[in-house]
Amino acid sequence: MASPGKGTTSMTSPKTPGSGLKRKVSPTVGTYAVQCVKCFKWRKIPSKEQYEAILQSALEDPWVCSRASTWRPRVSCDDPADLSPDMSRLWVIDKPNIPCPPKGWERLLTLRGEGACRFADVYYISPCGKRLRSMLEVERFLEENTRYGATISDFNFQIPRSLHDSKRSASEAQIQGDT
Repeated sequence: MASPGKGTTSMTSPKTPGSGLKRKVSPTVGTYAVQCVKCFKWRKIPSKEQYEAILQSALEDPWVCSRASTWRPRVSCDDPADLSPDMSRLWVIDKPNIPCPPKGWERLLTLRGEGACRFADVYYISPCGKRLRSMLEVERFLEENTRYGATISDFNFQIPRSLHDSKRSASEAQIQGDT
């Protein structure tokens, strides 16, 4: 995202409706989307990998609707928006220029529950399945596991912000199917 209202965002789904069990389920990202810097319309991004590639260069290469033509032929700013921010989903705005995770790694966003001191947490899952929670943990892991060929600059733990009121919990969002 280049500035508020421009750039990339990820939407998250609410907690899974329970079957009477009091089980904690973290909401996950249901849809990836990006906002065109020309027309300000939101376009769905088909995969997490494509979203991360767009996010990595958000400031140097601002996103425009015509770039969606690789997965949606002939799309332009004249077409209706794919999505509109509303209260039916929890919209999360990522910071721009977050590097793509190194090959074999995964960057995860986990929303915290209502009343938590922070909105969300960012984790990295290593190729061997180890969950790393901070730059210090990544640094130690890379020192002990040089075979992965990653550097500390390949990681970013910046937490996105909620487009809605920061006090709104993920459990207040309603499940809405993607079309």
